[in-house]
Amino acid sequence: MPGTSGQPARRADIQGLRAVAVLVVVLYHAHVGFSGGFVGVDVFFVISGFVITQLLWREAETTGRTSFRDFYSRRVKRILPALAVMLAVVLPASTLLAAYEAQASTARTGIAAALFNANNYLAYFGLDGGYFAVGATSNPLLHTWSLSVEEQFYIGFPALLAFLFWLGRRQRTRRPFFIGVGGLAVASFVLSVAARRGWLPVGSGTAAAFYLAPFRAWEFAVGALVAGVVACRPTVLSRWRPVLSTVGAIAVIASALVFDDATVFPDFAVLVPVLGTAMLLVGGLTSRQNPITYVLTRRPMGFLGDVSYSWYLWHWPFIVFGRAMWQEVGAAAPMAAVLSLVPAVLSYRLVEDPIRRRPLVSMRRVALLAAACMVLPVIGSFVLMAGTSRLVSSDAVVPFVRHVDSAEGCDSRIPLDERPQDSCLWTVDDPQGEILLVGDSNAGQFTEAVLASAEELRMNVRVATFSSCPMIDLRLFLDGDENHNCHKFVHGALDWMRANPSTLVIVASASDGYIEGERFALASGASDAPASDPAAKAAIWESALVDTLRAIRETGAMALVVHPIPKIWFEWRPRLAAPARLLLGPEGFAASVSRDEAVVRRSRALDAERGAAASSQAATADFFERLCPAARCWTYRDGRWLYRDQGHITVAGAVLLTPEFTREISALLAS
Repeated sequence: MPGTSGQPARRADIQGLRAVAVLVVVLYHAHVGFSGGFVGVDVFFVISGFVITQLLWREAETTGRTSFRDFYSRRVKRILPALAVMLAVVLPASTLLAAYEAQASTARTGIAAALFNANNYLAYFGLDGGYFAVGATSNPLLHTWSLSVEEQFYIGFPALLAFLFWLGRRQRTRRPFFIGVGGLAVASFVLSVAARRGWLPVGSGTAAAFYLAPFRAWEFAVGALVAGVVACRPTVLSRWRPVLSTVGAIAVIASALVFDDATVFPDFAVLVPVLGTAMLLVGGLTSRQNPITYVLTRRPMGFLGDVSYSWYLWHWPFIVFGRAMWQEVGAAAPMAAVLSLVPAVLSYRLVEDPIRRRPLVSMRRVALLAAACMVLPVIGSFVLMAGTSRLVSSDAVVPFVRHVDSAEGCDSRIPLDERPQDSCLWTVDDPQGEILLVGDSNAGQFTEAVLASAEELRMNVRVATFSSCPMIDLRLFLDGDENHNCHKFVHGALDWMRANPSTLVIVASASDGYIEGERFALASGASDAPASDPAAKAAIWESALVDTLRAIRETGAMALVVHPIPKIWFEWRPRLAAPARLLLGPEGFAASVSRDEAVVRRSRALDAERGAAASSQAATADFFERLCPAARCWTYRDGRWLYRDQGHITVAGAVLLTPEFTREISALLAS
């Protein structure tokens, strides 16, 4: 091939670049530095675009045609067997090792990954809070989205290249390639930015821009353009290649170090690692090594580059399993990442490399191999589904089931005045009044106790909750973003109360979390700057709660503020724990916090709520002593699980509070 025939089929610096890409991804996932290590996937995309274009260009120039049979045979052998083996092992293993609440999504992700569609499934159905959210990161197959993007790109891109090569031969120019691929790159990037900023009707703009192939195609196209430039001008920028390598390396490493989960991504920021990779691909085309290519071509980097695909496949399931098994061990993720090298090397040597080297001369054999690689993971997915269906009714999981408000759909951002009249309404014969339970998930956790008390007192109950949204008229910010839906929910609830007065309104929220939590900021007026200092937030909270409680009282209802329960204040989430860990029983999984620490942690919130209640003639209830009667507050006590995570009680814990709620409500009604 003119311009590339003298180039080696395998460039050691590219293997080193693959090693860098997989290293920053693994270290990011293991939380060992590299807060922006997710850019390693972008590096992989650019490399893939470069390599496959170089391969097809060389073939078109040498033979005058593009063999789709050879191309797809190589892709099937290179990608599918190793992926199928990983899925076939991870899916059944997830029954015991993956968080039980993530198992249903994991099984569906496995089927989607086997059918080259994991990215689309995750973008539209399989995520709770996005790629960086805790719910998403408990799925051991989350990482397969990038493989699906790559597979989808391979479906159409070779045909586009073949057409552009044919057009170029007819016109005796290579302009069609650069115009076509360049146009694809520009269009895809513009659409990606538009989707990320919500300018396109593609569901969640952030998820679409992150996961969908049309919005990632430009990264492959950049690699393809570099391959085209190198093919046409082998000596391009030869004198500047050391500089290009240095600048490119700085761009890739800096983005991996400086970017983090709060970076607007993908957007213009993604240009940094993508263009940096392009520079490294050009800079590595030199017979004289510079410091960057010297490092990239060392033997350890070559080894990691060789196993980079297999390590990418195995590292994430190991990290997810490690965290699910040992939530309290900070080193669990790094240790799991290192251990994942063992199956990665085995997969490379026993599956990936032997099959890649083995010739499959007929398309029938290629098709049979592809079919087997798709069927095997689907079987594994059904094994996981069967195991999950048994698990959810086991004694290990039942204590942590969702509360009634969540199970019945009462936990929703839809304002109360927009919900159906009979929505989340529990009635009794000849009711003596109606109770409205409203607030965030810390209100929802009391649903069972309030329902039991109301039945005893012959009162109807209506429940309206919205997780992470306190029933208080202020502006709430999380990581700098204002929760406008919460503001709408609170005002909708107040409007409904004015039109439909209740006998009693019970208000509860994780006030201590909003006041003490570093991620939250509060503001009162529309023009006020959000406050992040706990003391300032406590003052804002008290003032806003006074206004909210007075508004409730003006509807003719009595108001009862339930103070926050004692929190554990560290990561302890049974729903995200491995069933194998839960099956060990409470002795190996129960957690506790000292009573003194629990008292201090909620002191500011308690003072603010007591002050607001006193100023607005509202009643208060505090269940601290019932939940924490000794020197330590335990998640498991007297033969029952009291907590379902570090900040919410279980259904059994709520039922335990029924007498207290009955006593508090009776006293209010009597007054």
